Amino acid sequence: MTIAIRYRRVSGIGQEDNSSLEKQLERMDEYCAIHEYETPAETLYTEVMTGIDTWRERPELQKLLAKVEQLVKDGYQVVVIVDHPDRFARGLDLVLLVELISYYGARVEFVQTKFEDTDEGALILHLESYSSKKEWSRIKKRTADGRRDHVLKNHKMLGVSTPLYGYAFNNPERKMRTHYVYNDTVFYTAPDGTEWTERKVVERIFQMAKDGMTLRKIAETLTKEGIPTRQRKGNNFWRGTTIGKILANPAYMGKFYAFRQTYHRQGKKLLTKDKPIEEQTLMPEGTCPPIVDEETFLIVQRQLTYNKEKAARNNKHRQDALLRAGYAKCGHCLSNMNVGRNKNGSMVFYQCIKANNRFGECPGSNTMSAVLLDPQVWKDISAVIRDPKKIKEKIEALRTPDPTAPQGIPLAERKKAIEDEISEYVDLLHTAKKESTKKNARSWISHLENQLEEIEQQEKLLEGIRSNWQKAQDEILRFEHWCAGWRDKLDKADYEDKRTCLRHLGVTVRVFRYGVRPRYKIDFSPPSIMEKLSFVSPRS
Repeated sequence: MTIAIRYRRVSGIGQEDNSSLEKQLERMDEYCAIHEYETPAETLYTEVMTGIDTWRERPELQKLLAKVEQLVKDGYQVVVIVDHPDRFARGLDLVLLVELISYYGARVEFVQTKFEDTDEGALILHLESYSSKKEWSRIKKRTADGRRDHVLKNHKMLGVSTPLYGYAFNNPERKMRTHYVYNDTVFYTAPDGTEWTERKVVERIFQMAKDGMTLRKIAETLTKEGIPTRQRKGNNFWRGTTIGKILANPAYMGKFYAFRQTYHRQGKKLLTKDKPIEEQTLMPEGTCPPIVDEETFLIVQRQLTYNKEKAARNNKHRQDALLRAGYAKCGHCLSNMNVGRNKNGSMVFYQCIKANNRFGECPGSNTMSAVLLDPQVWKDISAVIRDPKKIKEKIEALRTPDPTAPQGIPLAERKKAIEDEISEYVDLLHTAKKESTKKNARSWISHLENQLEEIEQQEKLLEGIRSNWQKAQDEILRFEHWCAGWRDKLDKADYEDKRTCLRHLGVTVRVFRYGVRPRYKIDFSPPSIMEKLSFVSPRS
């Protein structure tokens, strides 16, 4: 009896509602019936995730691989059924998956494409993996070009589901949205009779910033006056970060940029990053009418920079709290804890801002005296720096094996095999007498050269990964030397010295509510090391 493990996939959320998944399953079930494969319900795996460079992060695929390995160990004959190769993976990942399942003792069969279990079949599989990756690249480029043309030629606002605060869309129909208009709808009437619109709130925010108010003070003012946020569901608490985003957005002076962000995958996470302004696309004038003039916007930017510099200088009591400015975090909601004082200033404590400002995101009160926490944390940190064994434990936890070691040899072998095969076809090209034979030889050489190019690109990628990994290992050695140099200075360390140690060690102190034991936990993530490790491929 042969058990069929079926796998179907679509690329993203929203596509699972169309007919693709049902059609894939229909074709796979028909294929299994013809070949008399057993299809237990528990051996159907459905994935909603991109197939590009993600097979190690796809949870359903990982369950499938574990199931294959287990069934083979239990003595069953196993075949993995997939509708089409591009539903399984694209590029080199397709070959790796087929080889991995073969290593487990099972095989992969595709409903719409047949690959013989021969050298020629393996070669065709490689060609299919290459062409599917190229096709994905073409699809991606066509989509990006189409999106850009859609925005620039038709003046469409692409991918904007919620209008910018202070504005509304010119048309409620999504496909007809071409520009913003002012949102002058009154959403709140103050006790003194003042009618507030989003546009009026933005004007007020810029005026307060122009007058020198800090982000936090502006947020507190709006909250105190009872002006609701856009959520308008009883949440009238404004945040400084929200105010900062409004004040930094050039759209409010009439310059609206499209394609502002770039996306990249890091493990299971899809991360966004703002592009440099020169790489963004400035939309035509009129796309976003200005709420403030350009002079006001630039004055506010200078004022914000001045406020930031002034804040550090004017904190006369900063030495009262060693863990201020992000080193202490709430152990329950992981938000930063700020520094609070009682009325006469005699008591300094750390407090969870989400709990104490009644945002409702961190129920309960979480505070801890700085007089109790700071000395104990410094004692623990000093003990780690002083004890070479503890330092070694922390460092060894950061070390990772060379991620390219297991991959480098197979790539080298495959490259050598393809180069040898190309040489054979070149010889055939010179010795063949029939033109059809020469034509076939040229065709195979072209295919093999494409494969060779992809392997060389993979080698460059692995070399980059290994280079970053080596930099991380070098940084770990420098970190050891830094610790050794500080051991004799710890007893005489002043406030700035202690802050330097916190920064270099990448200390984060998670503080828990009274009654929880332990009250705090210290995590170490030296930024100089973690920065290098972040460039090592997550697939390592």
